[in-house]
Amino acid sequence: MCWRTALAFISGEQVVEWQEHFTKHGFTHHMDNWRFAVTCAANWNVTAMSAGIKLDPPISYRDFLPNQGEPEESREYNDDELMAMGESAGGMRFECPDS
Repeated sequence: MCWRTALAFISGEQVVEWQEHFTKHGFTHHMDNWRFAVTCAANWNVTAMSAGIKLDPPISYRDFLPNQGEPEESREYNDDELMAMGESAGGMRFECPDS
């Protein structure tokens, strides 16, 4: 169903109610995550097709969503772990001569 057809079935009062709702609440970060995930999946699949790669099944937008489960337990990292993470991400260490 086209969005224009869908709009034909709601009243003007409902449109005003939705406008007020989104004025107060807007879109959540989940909606932003969904939009970016859909875009990433589409780009991935189109790039694969143009390169002649058949993905069966195609990449899903769900593959690009952040972990929706329990958040990771935060912990303190020691200096060696932090240096290894920085190095693996392509980081560069700068030291002051007097440190």
